[in-house]
Amino acid sequence: MEIVKDEDLCRYALIDQFDIIFYDSNDVKELYSMYINFGKEFFRGIYDYEQNRYLDEVDIIDLIGCQVHDP
Repeated sequence: MEIVKDEDLCRYALIDQFDIIFYDSNDVKELYSMYINFGKEFFRGIYDYEQNRYLDEVDIIDLIGCQVHDP
């Protein structure tokens, strides 16, 4: 496990069920793809550090600009 400083984190993070950052990115579409492909049941969700909250699907659609579909 790697210790990361807050200032080194990207805006969004995919958080697992153990409250550990699985992956972080400034691209919410990339994280949402990982969230779907690896399995929603393994994650708490996508966290937005700027807004200090988890994003729901409506937030993600607003950010991406289009409807997202499960494969």
